[in-house]
Amino acid sequence: MKKELDRSKKSANLLENNSYRNVKYTSDDLSKCEQLKKKGLCDLDLYRKNYKHRYSKKKFLGKIDCYCEQKIFNKYDRIYELAEKLKNDKKSFNKKILKKYGVRIIILGLLLFLGFVFTILFKGGKNNALINLCIEEKHKNDPSHDGCKGFYTTIDQNTFDNIAVLNYVFFFFVGVIIFLVCIYILIKIMKYDRLKDRNGKISKI
Repeated sequence: MKKELDRSKKSANLLENNSYRNVKYTSDDLSKCEQLKKKGLCDLDLYRKNYKHRYSKKKFLGKIDCYCEQKIFNKYDRIYELAEKLKNDKKSFNKKILKKYGVRIIILGLLLFLGFVFTILFKGGKNNALINLCIEEKHKNDPSHDGCKGFYTTIDQNTFDNIAVLNYVFFFFVGVIIFLVCIYILIKIMKYDRLKDRNGKISKI
C-alpha cells in the first residue's frame, strides 16, 4: 500500500513538473513571440519554422507548393536584407540585383522572343519574307525560275505549315507558363509582406 502511495506521489509530482515545464516553455515562447512581434517578425518566423510540419502533411502538389514557397521566401529574404543594407544607395542596390538576376531576365526575354522569330523570318507571303524558302522541286537547279527569289528547301508545304503551328503552340504554352509563374511568385511575395508586416493571418494552406 505504501509503495502504491509512493508511486502515486511520484506520478503526481512528475505531472506537476511537466505541467510547470510546459507552462514555462509556453510563457517563454510567448514572451519571445511578443518581442518578435514588436519587430514585426513573429508571424513570418513562426510560419517559416512550421515549414517541415506543413510539408509532411501535404500531398504531392502541396509539397511542391511548400517547397517553392520556401525557395521564394529565401530569395526574397536576401533581396530584402540587401535593400536594408543599401537603402541609402539605390544605384549599388540596382547593380547588385541586375548582376544577380539580370542574366536570367534576359534569357527569359529571349525565350519569349524566339516565338516570334519564325514569323518574322519566314512569314509575309511569297518573296516578301525576310528569308524566302522555295519548296518547288523544279526550282532546285534554277533558283531564278519564274522570278522566284527563295532558297530551295526539301521541306514540303505541309511540313512547313506543321512546323509553324507547333512553333505557335509551343511558345503560347511557354508564355502562359511564364505568366502563371510570375503571378504565383507575386502572390507569395504579397504573402511574405503580409506576414512580415503582421497584417495577415498565417495561412493554413
